[in-house]
Amino acid sequence: MPTVQDFRGYISRTKLKAADQGASIAELSVEGILSCVPGSSRDDMPLCLEAMRAEAQVGDKTVKARYGNKKTNLTIAYQV
Repeated sequence: MPTVQDFRGYISRTKLKAADQGASIAELSVEGILSCVPGSSRDDMPLCLEAMRAEAQVGDKTVKARYGNKKTNLTIAYQV
């Protein structure tokens, strides 16, 4: 089972990769992160959401936010 640190690490690596490729933002969704972090499932969504919020800094933008039992989704455009 992944930890918040595992999700934060994935987000950080993705932002670094985007910067290396010349991008100015890395747009990440909770669904996308869950599908890329080994061993994660929808049950890990609270940890992933916590990591996404922890990695957000001034200037990052929430693209989509929806919270509910089965329809939770969050997408953040992180500046890189």
